Amino acid sequence: MLPFQSLFLQLVLFATYWYYGTALAGSAVQPFQKQKIAVLGGGGYTGGLVFGFLQRAGSLYGTGIDRSVRCLGATQDTSVQLNRILSKHFCLAMADASYIKLTNFQDPASIASRLAGYDALVLGTGWETKIRPVTPNTYEITPNDKTVELYWQGSANDYKNEANPEAFQIVQKVIQASPHLKHIVALDPNGSCLPLLQEGSVPFTCLQTSSPILTTKDYTYRKGVQTPLSVASSTPSSDPLYIEDLAALAVQCLLSLDWSTSRSLHVSRSTTAIPLTNLKRPDQEWCVNSYQLEAALRATASVKKKGGNKKQHQKKLFYKTKLQHKSTFTIAMVRGNWQKRVELADARRKEAKQRKQKNEDRKQSKLWVQDLFQLLDKHTNLLSGRQIHLWTDTLPSDGPPLLDLIDDEYSSSKRRSRGNSITESDVTRKGRSNSVTEHKPKKKVHPRSREAEQDNGDDAVELPLLCRSHFLFGKCEEASSGRKKGATNNNYCRHFHYPNHFKTLGQVLNTKDTRSNQHELIACDASLEEPFETEANTMDMIYHVPIDLNINKICSDSISKSLSEKKILLSDIVYVAVNGILLFDRNREGLVVSDETDWANGIGGNGFKSPRKSLVGTEATFCFSTLPGAILELMLTFLSDNAVAACSQVCKGWYHEIGQNSPQLWRHLLERRNWPLPTFDVPPSTTSQQQQFRDAFLGHYTAIRDARAIQIGLNVLDGSKKVSGPREMAFHDFSTRKFAPAENSYCMSVHAWDENRVLASYDRDCSLRLFESRISENNEDMVCKELICQSVDPYKNTKKRKCRLLAADLDEECIASLCIVSTDHVNVHAYILVIVNRDDFLLGESSFASVEGGGGSDAYLNVVDIGEAVLNYMFNVGYANPGTVQILTTLVEFLQDGGEVGQVDVTVSHSFAACGYGRFMLEISIAIPGNDGDPIQVGRKLVLFSASVGAIVWVGECPAYDNLLLPLGQSVTFSSIRRRHATGSRRACTVAVTPSSLPGQVLLIDIEPAGELLQPQVFECPEATQLFLREGEWEMGRPFRSIVLSSTTVIVVENLLSVNQGADRRNEIHVTFFHRVPSTASTQTLTLNDMIALQSTCVRDEYLFVLYADRLESNDEENDAEVLDGQWFGAGPRGPPCMWVVIFHIPTFCEIGRQVWQRNTHPFNEDLRSIVMTHDGNETLGVGLSWKGIIMTGDHVRAAKYQRAVIINDSGDLSGKKKKKKKPVKSAKKDGYARGMSLRG
Repeated sequence: MLPFQSLFLQLVLFATYWYYGTALAGSAVQPFQKQKIAVLGGGGYTGGLVFGFLQRAGSLYGTGIDRSVRCLGATQDTSVQLNRILSKHFCLAMADASYIKLTNFQDPASIASRLAGYDALVLGTGWETKIRPVTPNTYEITPNDKTVELYWQGSANDYKNEANPEAFQIVQKVIQASPHLKHIVALDPNGSCLPLLQEGSVPFTCLQTSSPILTTKDYTYRKGVQTPLSVASSTPSSDPLYIEDLAALAVQCLLSLDWSTSRSLHVSRSTTAIPLTNLKRPDQEWCVNSYQLEAALRATASVKKKGGNKKQHQKKLFYKTKLQHKSTFTIAMVRGNWQKRVELADARRKEAKQRKQKNEDRKQSKLWVQDLFQLLDKHTNLLSGRQIHLWTDTLPSDGPPLLDLIDDEYSSSKRRSRGNSITESDVTRKGRSNSVTEHKPKKKVHPRSREAEQDNGDDAVELPLLCRSHFLFGKCEEASSGRKKGATNNNYCRHFHYPNHFKTLGQVLNTKDTRSNQHELIACDASLEEPFETEANTMDMIYHVPIDLNINKICSDSISKSLSEKKILLSDIVYVAVNGILLFDRNREGLVVSDETDWANGIGGNGFKSPRKSLVGTEATFCFSTLPGAILELMLTFLSDNAVAACSQVCKGWYHEIGQNSPQLWRHLLERRNWPLPTFDVPPSTTSQQQQFRDAFLGHYTAIRDARAIQIGLNVLDGSKKVSGPREMAFHDFSTRKFAPAENSYCMSVHAWDENRVLASYDRDCSLRLFESRISENNEDMVCKELICQSVDPYKNTKKRKCRLLAADLDEECIASLCIVSTDHVNVHAYILVIVNRDDFLLGESSFASVEGGGGSDAYLNVVDIGEAVLNYMFNVGYANPGTVQILTTLVEFLQDGGEVGQVDVTVSHSFAACGYGRFMLEISIAIPGNDGDPIQVGRKLVLFSASVGAIVWVGECPAYDNLLLPLGQSVTFSSIRRRHATGSRRACTVAVTPSSLPGQVLLIDIEPAGELLQPQVFECPEATQLFLREGEWEMGRPFRSIVLSSTTVIVVENLLSVNQGADRRNEIHVTFFHRVPSTASTQTLTLNDMIALQSTCVRDEYLFVLYADRLESNDEENDAEVLDGQWFGAGPRGPPCMWVVIFHIPTFCEIGRQVWQRNTHPFNEDLRSIVMTHDGNETLGVGLSWKGIIMTGDHVRAAKYQRAVIINDSGDLSGKKKKKKKPVKSAKKDGYARGMSLRG
């Protein structure tokens, strides 16, 4: 958003209200603030109509309605009935599981959780209730539980009895469970819901009518509003109303009326007629003729507000109605010409890039076809007189129109379905063209305009998608799954199937006769999986073109002549087959067979079994899948892991043999690396032992792969190496761009935002930066781009106060940053917690876009003074909490003795944990000045701060050391993990806290989704560690203890340092594993000698990465293999210090590998904070290297390599060279209009 855009919006809104004098105050006033709407009982006819209108309104900008409309239902039958209504009345619209939330209508807590985060609710009367079985895996207690399902007017032509006690109780519970909503719209013809709405605290709009209500037969959204409506008419009317018009009026109330006011409106039929509209694009309005509803509501509000001259009011109303007919809402004026030009320029740039990429692909396809023609010309004598089959992505000009093909395909008596038929009369009635290539008049443009004339595509038909399984294998998966027992062989697939007189690729290859052709079809299917991930089992429309090759004529000439007559280009060819053999596949880079003698023999015979061509590396090889499994397994045991992985990609047979059928291969791969074998469950699980071996190896290998990717990224950011070959990580080098973190600043934390994004925080500029991994412009390498940079320093515009970020964490709703504020010339520090909503954070800009480096507005920051919040809790709730009574008593005595509140010092540990849903746990220490001036510690507590409440909601005990409070100046460290709760969709949280510099207790606190804290679980320090420290030969070393939390284990990593000084001083790392669930297993402690642990993190909930510093015997990289074998500390010269990572498998407490991450690094300086890893336990792993850059890796990051995308250049990078601009060619002078001069000069 531009700096002046908010002021521009306010001026336009003010001018609109001043000129028109209307009372427009609904969601359409501020369309950029999307409102979330829920519908109760969407399985009924009226509820489905309201849901469909809201879904259409959410797809338009000016309505202010969010796309995520929610339907509340009790069972899965709501989804079935709702999709039937949407597909019939809204032209094949649909609502998946994300729009429909199953709710226990008997539990108010379940209703409240489903409505959480939503702004308005639409309901009504005319209910129908049915007893339905509870959908499994939702809220059932026993498998045979049943519940009451609610339908809003379940029958399309009949209102059920209003006196339904079950429905009335459900509606009453829904209204009572939604006090947080901003507005409720009730379509209540008889006024039965009005008392319930008046008893509640939520503003409402109640629509009543005394007119008879009818339904429209075969109604669609194209019909729109059918009768003129009059709102606020107090006289009863006998003229009937349509229920479809009332449903649209309920949606219009959300768009136009003030949500903060309650009202009851009477609806009747108006005497004025609706003017005829002939809209070519009804899809551009959420409801046709909705301007009449808007005019009626505006007229009602204007008459109540103004009164006055009726004629003048009608004149303005007519003008406004006409204006609304041209545009959906007057508020759309805020999108001025400047914004349209920016959007148009951006769209043109993207279109140019896509056009350029398409042209390059076309050129390459043409080269592949020319190679095919050379192969065919060599064997012209064998191909003469035969028929060659081509499939192209362009419709032949001499073929039947596309809609005729669709009509033929669905008009067959064997495959015709009542819901899927399209006839010629339907096409004509719906205004569709009878041909895709039908000529349309071109849009008029100005004679001097540079815009080319474009075809008027208003009535263009969208091309259907082809059913991939039917085209390749002759069987439709969707048709077979939708067939019921005893049903006929009808087509239940919603995608296009070839008619009988057109041949599919599977029919031409005749897969029943040749096994190799079956592999060819599987390979074709595999090559189509990547571009069509969003639409399963589909492919782009292609057309069958058979060509008869003339005798004694060159094949390429015959094919080229036939294609030119059909107006098909050579680059449009997708598949080519002859005599049951596939020759060409554009998706697999052209030819799929080689020019071998066997190929020529196969053309002349029948049932040729040709070897399948596979691309391994850069050369084409031929592999056979008939090798016995035992021999193949023995061969693979002599290969490296990378070679085994490559062999699995040779063909489908080897893929299944290596990946699924080999009994001992995965066990051998684990044993030769000395990796831990999986422990089999008793009783045995449903997963086979072979699958468990495979999963264990892939998990260990992925952890090693992630560590190696981070190692490469660190070397690149340090400047010691360059990236060569394919990347398995994405990195962002701050040295190649502007507005990067300042030098000598440190990355304090890295957290996973989602699958392909991480959030990093930096201390000196107090910035939060969101990075995304994606494919580069050339679709070859992965890159990491900065999306948003937001400064959380509330004092960045002042010089007297300085702020430094200490830690940051985030949950599902908020981002919190712990900062320390200092003042010049005053030795006083204050701790603040800066909270920003995740949605507000996404409104920010990148650091390049905001030159100041702020990237966002401070208006979104919620700054909390922790010291003030603690004292407010103590003085307000202190006596109610038994744990804080002693602290409050001491504070009161201090104040009574003449002390001041400002002398109470509240210190916060430099670590905290996000507990989910805006709750954050910190550790505080309260001290008061003593008689000698030294501070006296009053107490230490754990506090839980809630962002939604704006205050501390819980205070608990801190971990102890020798059954005593931690001394003043000591701090604690936190770790948290969030998991799905068994009772619902919300997630619970577990927090672990322990002293950071003393071998004290470990507290484990479970927090329920509703905010309830369970009794803490206490783990004592292991006796071995305590014995080491008591003997006096060892002490706690720096950096101090760190704690890591997984779903089953609590891990504490601590450094021990020998007391001896000099060369004999030793270091040890103790890694202690505590079992979260009480069991017979004892606490496990692993010891690593002569190492200093710097940081630890949990990866994928099963692996522990411990970053440590050590001195090697040699700095030669060629000795890494000996180092990995354990020959580390022997005789010989000691090399420079290095930074290593050791990887542990948490379930088995075994080490699976070590790698060097950085060389020539001193472990005792400030570089202890130079590397920061994510500790969320997610699939995505992020690493921040001080002020030098950021690294991302993981399965999701690597998967982005296979997703092609058009990337717009980020102007923040300086590495690319600027292209020289061409000098404009001078031309003759043009008139004023061509030079951009306005009509006023």
